[in-house]
Amino acid sequence: MLFTPIAELDPKSTNAAIRVRIIRKWEFRGATNDGPLRHVNLILADEQGTAIHAEIQAALVADKGSLIQIDKVYELKRFRVAPSRNYYKPVDNSMMIQFTLYTQAKLVQDPPPTFPRYAYKLTSFENIGNNVDNKTYLIDVLGILTEIGSLHHVGYNNSNIIRDIFLKDINNTSTKVTLWGHQASSFSVDNNCDENDNKPVVVLFVGCLAKRFKGEAYLSATAACTWYFNPDIPEAQVYYSKLVNTKLQMIRPEATEQEFQASQTLNIEDKTIEELLQLDPDMFPQQGFKCTVTISRLVQDGRWWFPSCIKCNKSSS
Repeated sequence: MLFTPIAELDPKSTNAAIRVRIIRKWEFRGATNDGPLRHVNLILADEQGTAIHAEIQAALVADKGSLIQIDKVYELKRFRVAPSRNYYKPVDNSMMIQFTLYTQAKLVQDPPPTFPRYAYKLTSFENIGNNVDNKTYLIDVLGILTEIGSLHHVGYNNSNIIRDIFLKDINNTSTKVTLWGHQASSFSVDNNCDENDNKPVVVLFVGCLAKRFKGEAYLSATAACTWYFNPDIPEAQVYYSKLVNTKLQMIRPEATEQEFQASQTLNIEDKTIEELLQLDPDMFPQQGFKCTVTISRLVQDGRWWFPSCIKCNKSSS
């Protein structure tokens, strides 16, 4: 079978067949990542090293999504090619692939070793601050792992779990990556380094957003975020050469009872607006309820209000 290179795909490629490795796979459940499943996302790469974003809508996930596994190579055909969205793009490609009811995926047995295992476009630590307002692309970075922060709760009624990861680059410039929810609780280097030998660990983070807090730029993980320890990529070779026979005391969190409790997901009940309005406010549980809504209109000529102190007019807590 003749396969079309990803670089040659366009919306007219109605009968194209491609052979690709599944580089990444993640679910999208809305901005807070805890709503109903909207679509499953894939990063595909062909033998030429070109990557493209693919999407499987929620209605097709049970039929199509379960067939696709990370790191496997597939022959895909009967898919739709469309212009990629111009916001939060996980790879640099003007096109994307959309699975349809008729999309076929055939697993390739014993594929050649020419398919890439990573899809990334590195941003230097110095340029993270310049990308805070850039919503076109997600950000990928490479650095040495220097500290793993403890799990802790944030947000309303401590409903979110986060963990801060600290990196430094080859020039000793530092940055922070904040992981959320399951990503925060699952981050571990136990299988990649021995705590006693202090050997440096190089990490490739992909799928982040640049943000700023109290004047400091940092990276925040999105649903598309994943990480690779000691990746086999050309940019990492500089680190490996420099770090030969180097020891680095990585700061790790202590396994405390508080962190164990923080890792447990709170069971917050879903409610509709109608159900919330019928509840007695004094009967609300301490953790509150969860309500997913869509903002349909903003009142431009109305003033915002909040509970405040009657003397100083500042927000009351």
